Amino acid sequence: MAKATLEFNLDDPYDQQAHLRAIKSVDMASFIFQLISNEKKSIMYQLENRDMKDWETVNLVFERIHELLDEYGINIDELIS
Repeated sequence: MAKATLEFNLDDPYDQQAHLRAIKSVDMASFIFQLISNEKKSIMYQLENRDMKDWETVNLVFERIHELLDEYGINIDELIS
């Protein structure tokens, strides 16, 4: 069986960020899957029941994206600098 070992120097800020990216990869993949697979339907359903302007629609979409990021424990500021 093939194995891989990742090593990080957690005293190095760049390696700290790389470590966070590695350990959050499943959370990020799950978030992206949820976003592209289910959230469009959910948002469209919500919009059908409201009379909204375009900017309100955009705000609704991004509010949901931020909720999902929180739900999956993804802090973009930690992962991207």
